[in-house]
Amino acid sequence: MMAADPVLARPQIDAHLLAYYVSSSKPSKLLVLRREDTYHYHNLPDLTRFLRESVAASNWSGSLVAMFMAPFCLQVKRHVNRRIPTQAPTTHRCALINLLHGLLLGLYPFNLQHATFSQRARVAGQVRALLCSDADKQMTFLFRHEALMVFAMAEYLANVLPDFCPVECHLLVRTPQARCSLNQVCETFRIAAMNLNNESPVEWWSELNTMAGRQLPILLRHLKTCNFKLGHTSMPCQRIPSFITATLAREDFMEILMTMPLMPVTSYNMIAQIRLVNPSLSFVELQTVECFWNNIAIYPMPNVILDMQKALLFTKGSCSHTQDAFVHVYICLPCALGTKNSALTQKFAFHCLLKPNAKNILCSQCSRPATRINLFGRLLRIRDTSYHLCHYCLRSTVWTGAFDRCARCRPVPKPASLTQCSACDNKAVDVIKKVLDIEHLRLVPIPVCGRHAKRCIMSQSTVYDVKMLVRDLHQRD
Repeated sequence: MMAADPVLARPQIDAHLLAYYVSSSKPSKLLVLRREDTYHYHNLPDLTRFLRESVAASNWSGSLVAMFMAPFCLQVKRHVNRRIPTQAPTTHRCALINLLHGLLLGLYPFNLQHATFSQRARVAGQVRALLCSDADKQMTFLFRHEALMVFAMAEYLANVLPDFCPVECHLLVRTPQARCSLNQVCETFRIAAMNLNNESPVEWWSELNTMAGRQLPILLRHLKTCNFKLGHTSMPCQRIPSFITATLAREDFMEILMTMPLMPVTSYNMIAQIRLVNPSLSFVELQTVECFWNNIAIYPMPNVILDMQKALLFTKGSCSHTQDAFVHVYICLPCALGTKNSALTQKFAFHCLLKPNAKNILCSQCSRPATRINLFGRLLRIRDTSYHLCHYCLRSTVWTGAFDRCARCRPVPKPASLTQCSACDNKAVDVIKKVLDIEHLRLVPIPVCGRHAKRCIMSQSTVYDVKMLVRDLHQRD
């Protein structure tokens, strides 16, 4: 079958890798993986969420996964930042280690070089040992074998972007031949890795990392040739200095600031450009303007989101005043910069004694006039939090990385009933079995009647997850 249909045959062969690694003389059938659980391209972890969040916020130190994506997107050997976490969630660590399957087993569509069966069995066993180790050992492995992980991440992104992420591929990849070029570099590394026969796992991983470190400059040169380099945009300040907060508290300065023409932030030092716009500002005021522009920005939304908001506004708004109320929000910008809380939780008061054309909406915390901002078809960023109008209910909400329903208009899921069997309509529940939900890493209670409990739970000592239990319950019926 390998000659006729290798895409179908290789996963079936790889399903026996763990069984052969445990016992090469008498491999157990219980360790043979199912077709949907074996090693193949579509079983690699989905890390596109981290890529989108990092590209949107230009923050490559927010998570461990994003840090290893930085060489591919920024074309640097290492994205050093003191904010790199010393610990990471279990899902992040295991997802990164899981990428070694794709690199060392050659699971991507255009991979031609593959190791022997015994070598592939060793890779599967050693990677599984890493996945089952504790958090400290996993973090130590990731940082000690950084060059190897950069190779694994580069090959992963080079194949995943053209197949599943057309927008990110257009932003990052310069030429269509980039995938072939990067795959060729990884193929060269894979051929060299086949010749390593060190028996010690620690020394074997160390030799792989040393080999990856020697070929890393070649990989980086190909990335510079094949990919676009994302610009370094100014990062939001983590702590606003007190003198900037005091300057923003002056109403006369805020009026000058809001009337200044907005310039695109292109570098970390904008003092010279701001002085050209308004030469009368002092140095402290110039620093305040720079900090304000770095921490507050408005971006246009995609046209498809704008069309959805237009259609929803047409059905909701009965007059111009009602429509304005839907698309505008009031935010006290100095208070929003001075706190980490959401700007949507601010409280305001209406000053009825002011003139009708004055700013009557005052912040209840600082008593300064609030700023009226139009969010129709726009995304507002304040520090590292973004706000937009939900295109299902037109209420302002925090952007979480995806344009989905907000929490207020999302339908509440019905609570799972524990008084009825999960496999049939029988209400005589005999056992409530706690089963592992792998996708959410939690135990969920599943009620089962006596008939199904006797068939699938009481009669076997199998440790079930949700998918396995559902599959066995339906197969036995």
